Amino acid sequence: MNKLIQCEALEGLADVPPASIPLVVTSPPWGKTRIFGGHVFDFKPVASELWRVIEPGGIVCWHHQDQIENGSESCEHCHQLLYFERLGFRRHQTITVVYHKYKPTPRRYYRVASQVYVLTKGEPRIVNRINDVRNTNAGSQRDQKLRDKDGLSRRRMHRVNQEIGYRGDVWEYLNGWMKMCEDLAALEHGSVMHRDLARDLIRSYSGATDLVLDVCGGTGTTGVAALSTGRQYLLFEPWDEAVEHAERRLANATLNM
Repeated sequence: MNKLIQCEALEGLADVPPASIPLVVTSPPWGKTRIFGGHVFDFKPVASELWRVIEPGGIVCWHHQDQIENGSESCEHCHQLLYFERLGFRRHQTITVVYHKYKPTPRRYYRVASQVYVLTKGEPRIVNRINDVRNTNAGSQRDQKLRDKDGLSRRRMHRVNQEIGYRGDVWEYLNGWMKMCEDLAALEHGSVMHRDLARDLIRSYSGATDLVLDVCGGTGTTGVAALSTGRQYLLFEPWDEAVEHAERRLANATLNM
């Protein structure tokens, strides 16, 4: 509980008991465009170990974006999803993450989106949908059409729009210091998951005091988000520089609690 261990993902996972982890939130290296600290991430054995350690009803939130290789998107996410499926994971949902940051990109539209694949071991144990979307037409009545299996609409449901509604599957965030990360040195380090994204995933798919595992701990974002939501964390990270940033951030987060 509440440990950052400097080790490779496979090394750390080897010591985790079977069916003991309720939630994994991780953002592994996207392809081989960057080799952080010279540490190569080996996807298949890590995915297999995640299937072993995740508990029934447990969830893996896998944050990913295809990289551009030889002028083409790598399609790595397709291969990863198929492998997760062969292991037995269910693809519960895909959340699209949009960052409001733009820069010129030659010969293609600049990519502002990445994906979180919400993978479950059977029926998900916990799903806490976030209710934070303000409806512009609150109080008005709407008729919702319900279609039968033949595609024809024969039924209607009358509902009153509430002031605050649930999110959809597109989550939008602002980038930059104090928006993405409270630690400027860690932000400039370049292996930072958005703090609010990690927090929202933890809130959505775990309960109070649950343990959250990140096999690619980076600069400690998942741990910081776990502490801020009343959860416990376990992080694996091999890179010396990332561990240094993570230890500082986690110490500050603990003091702030």
